[in-house]
Amino acid sequence: MSTKNMNIGKKLITGFLVVAAIALAIGIVGWSGIDRLEQGVENMAENRIPDLQSLGVMNRERMAIRAQTLDILAQLDVEHSVAVASYRRIQQERKISWDRVDEAMKSLKSIPRQSEKGRELMAALGAEYEAWRRIYADLDTQIERFVNSADTAQRAALYREYREAVNRMIPLSDAMGATLVKLTDNNNTNTTRMAAEQVTQAVLMERAIFTCMVIGVLAAITLGVLLSRSISRPLVSVVGHLETMSKGDYTVEIETIHVERGDEIGSVAKAAATLSA
Repeated sequence: MSTKNMNIGKKLITGFLVVAAIALAIGIVGWSGIDRLEQGVENMAENRIPDLQSLGVMNRERMAIRAQTLDILAQLDVEHSVAVASYRRIQQERKISWDRVDEAMKSLKSIPRQSEKGRELMAALGAEYEAWRRIYADLDTQIERFVNSADTAQRAALYREYREAVNRMIPLSDAMGATLVKLTDNNNTNTTRMAAEQVTQAVLMERAIFTCMVIGVLAAITLGVLLSRSISRPLVSVVGHLETMSKGDYTVEIETIHVERGDEIGSVAKAAATLSA
């Protein structure tokens, strides 16, 4: 159907619907892009940053516990009463360290791994962590035995056992430390990549929204011009004829193009043509 046969109300409604559709398209593009950016930011805030923090805590406390472990060995030649005070201090420090380690490990286990490499490294860390904690169960138990052993010969024997356990612990600690570093590097690499992708998405979203805005403005202007021409020009012409007829001149000829229109202007033109016939 030609637009000249549409009534004016339908033309206006169609024009508004087109503009609304363009606005909706701009909104959808913007919403989609913002939603993707929001998901990326949430992923970093809820997963990647807490992961890095927990990995840092694990590695720091691993070394703190190791330093505490070696500090025990320094008490062999110290008077027993003085050494007991050091043992108690170390036990208190150890408890704080274990609480931090347990909380960090719980956090690491709860964070979803988004790459195969990350899942493999986390599985390796879990096995290394269990072995590391098992040997420390023995080392922590031996500290209490030091507290209750004032005999020099007995202390020397306990220290030999302790040193052997320490020698078994060090490779486990080193392996776990290496895995923590690999997990940290993997997180940093993926986070950097994801941040770059977010920037790229933001740029693309800006371009898409700008393009939609330009298209929308041009379409709205074009539509406005077409509607104006299809309504105002013929209406002015018909009104001019009617004004001439109102002055008593019925000899005016109504353009056929106006009479053949199927809208309200055509109806007025037909009525005017009848009067001038």
